[in-house]
Amino acid sequence: MRNVVVGYGVEPVLRGISLEVPNGSLVAIVGPSGCGKTTLLRTIAGLIRARSGEVRLGQRMVTTHGIHLAPEKRRIGWVPQDAALFPHLTVAENIAFGLGGGRRAARRAAGEERVRHLLSMVGLSALADRSPAQLSGGQAQRVALARALASGPEVVLMDEPFGALDPLLRGELRTEVRALLAAEGMTGILVTHDQAEALSIADYVAVMRDGEILQFGTPPEVYDRPATPWVATFVGESVFLPGLWRSGSVVGALGSLEAEWMPAAAIRGNPLIGASSGTALDEGAVAEGALAYDESGVRHGRQLRSEIRRSGETAPMNVVSAGAAAGTAGTAGTAGAGLGAVGAGGVAGAGAGAGAAKTGEAKTGEASRGGAGVGETGSNRAVAPMRAGASAEPVDGTPVTVLVRPEQLELTSIDESVLAQGLRATVTAVSYTGHDALLELSLQSGTSCVARVAASGLLPVGAEVTVEVRGRVLAYPRAGD
Repeated sequence: MRNVVVGYGVEPVLRGISLEVPNGSLVAIVGPSGCGKTTLLRTIAGLIRARSGEVRLGQRMVTTHGIHLAPEKRRIGWVPQDAALFPHLTVAENIAFGLGGGRRAARRAAGEERVRHLLSMVGLSALADRSPAQLSGGQAQRVALARALASGPEVVLMDEPFGALDPLLRGELRTEVRALLAAEGMTGILVTHDQAEALSIADYVAVMRDGEILQFGTPPEVYDRPATPWVATFVGESVFLPGLWRSGSVVGALGSLEAEWMPAAAIRGNPLIGASSGTALDEGAVAEGALAYDESGVRHGRQLRSEIRRSGETAPMNVVSAGAAAGTAGTAGTAGAGLGAVGAGGVAGAGAGAGAAKTGEAKTGEASRGGAGVGETGSNRAVAPMRAGASAEPVDGTPVTVLVRPEQLELTSIDESVLAQGLRATVTAVSYTGHDALLELSLQSGTSCVARVAASGLLPVGAEVTVEVRGRVLAYPRAGD
């Protein structure tokens, strides 16, 4: 997909989406309800016409200006959330329907062999003559998957196919689906609301919000190096604290921590509202600032809903299909930093977007290894973002937002070791999940944070512990600065 815009009314639902899916991979698309995930799938399938942009399946152009290939000609398999089996057909006949001939396809020798093969793959050979009414939810979803695979599609689109299943069956079935796609050598795109599901079975994860792709990468990339604080919060439990930048480290409520600077290419709509007005704080003010920040935007490591600050909005990041070299423009009328991306062999760039764009004049540009560049594509002109990593680190003393994952916090009971190193804290609450638990902590400074521990290391409420941070933390520009 390249620069695809889709809308049902005046406002677009998909805002210039670009996405490249490697052949044979499974991509999971996650995001809050209403962000455009299902619309994205329906556009790929040809069920919705795009206003602009293009969609390719391999080397075939299926959507572009003046071209809209019919859904049945796209060689795409579809697995809906509710299975949608034909109640008057048997299990075998439902699968055979995917071959294109309904009941008659099942009578043909090749069709019958294909149906038997798929029934065996999904473990339903003994249920070939049953009606859909006689199947469990998991069995019905297996039939829907087999039907989608029957014709040997180039891409299989799955719209929350496990959403109605119980957790145990959901886990089993998603593992089976992953194995089936790999066995057939097919490319899959999965829409899900379950972040754990996306991170556990997908080769790549695309995080969407408000009709835009905020980040695309492997599960470790998305979880360990989220593009923005919002992405971090969405894909996993997060602890956000204020701090002061000090030459490759941050000083804050958890002490001095080695940190990686995340460039000011933040996606617009960052929900973290900081307490700092942007003025430099001295080290003595950090603990007080942490408590104030906690109350205004984050409490006990969980994101509170706040009015999103819209001033100084910045541009989104998209992954552009091979051969495209377009940097993302700043929002019209603002000077926004944006992440640009180019296709295969290109350079992803971070830097200032051109914010003086007039309404109706899209600004894009070509990112170059030499830094900022100016490019033209038809009538669209822009100043391009700089290459990734070119964004300079902040000056010492700059207020930043620090991301710490709960599993990075190492706790030691003071009762176990009176010589334990680290900051002192008290366990104030425990959320037990069976295999592990989240412990809410109150540091001596008054700052709240959350630590993840194995169930075997569970500590009671009121326990006194010391806290140390393992590994590097991430430092983001403070919201509103």
